[in-house]
Amino acid sequence: AATMGSETTAAAAGQQGVVRRDPFAMLPFCGYNMADYFSHWLKLGQGLRNRGAELPAIFYVNWFRTDASGRFVWPGFGENARVLKWMLQRLEKKAGAEEHVFGYSPR
Repeated sequence: AATMGSETTAAAAGQQGVVRRDPFAMLPFCGYNMADYFSHWLKLGQGLRNRGAELPAIFYVNWFRTDASGRFVWPGFGENARVLKWMLQRLEKKAGAEEHVFGYSPR
């Protein structure tokens, strides 16, 4: 898919548990046009970058990613600290990653 998807919850109208193409699962909570919303943040980021600001790293985690054997890469709540550890190590340039179209993932 060209955008991230998420399952619907009680916050979104319609059937629950179906995949919906919804940027950051924000549509039920955004009170104005999403193009205007994204435009605002892109302009803000560019303005900060033009002033030499160091912008924060943004991470997207697919908690439901599976490996070649069909097992979840992040198998459960108790293992989620591995994700945070990898993020911190990436910030410190101590962890490797594979480059993909949308960014980087753990090796």
